[in-house]
Amino acid sequence: MDEAAATLDILALQLGADQVRIRPWHEGLRDGLVRHANDARVSRFLRNRFPYPYTDETATNFFRMFATEPRPFVFAIVRVSPDGAEEAIGGMGLTFESPTEVHAHTAELGYWLGAAFWGKGVMTAVVRAFLRDFVEPHRMSRQPVPLSRIVAFVDTSNVGSAKVLRANGFEDEGVMRRHGFKNGVFSDSFVLARVFIDDDADTAAA
Repeated sequence: MDEAAATLDILALQLGADQVRIRPWHEGLRDGLVRHANDARVSRFLRNRFPYPYTDETATNFFRMFATEPRPFVFAIVRVSPDGAEEAIGGMGLTFESPTEVHAHTAELGYWLGAAFWGKGVMTAVVRAFLRDFVEPHRMSRQPVPLSRIVAFVDTSNVGSAKVLRANGFEDEGVMRRHGFKNGVFSDSFVLARVFIDDDADTAAA
């Protein structure tokens, strides 16, 4: 799974003459990152490590992180023009616990998308392509135990994001009360999960 992540290049959808693709982050995507991330509407439902304002210095620290703390499952959502020019319009990734933990088979999915691309079906298509072309073909290679559960925590007022996940097979597992605290306000979160059942692994675990 790690090897596949390093060279990931997935076509998610055609957006007019442009393509929207999922690719690894690189410095050439800096301008688009700052342009679309520096938006209070985008950061509203994200964790505090995604700040507002999102400055060029923030982007520098983000790319420096990849050099010092490699994160193989963090990707850019990229608009690619017919001439091959790239623009970062969002990001997504999977976060795993330690491989020695009892939840090593679980990953948390997170994502964001520039507000200019909301309401166009972009994020629904991106998540669908990510699951279809990356997670499902490669999850069994995850060590020491295959990836069999993806969970997302979504603010209950973030209706659009919950809709994206439900359209991609995520099921509601409950609501976590006062799960978030941001800008002085507590919030509740939907727990949505996509579970993959593997007969051999489940039999061995029984």
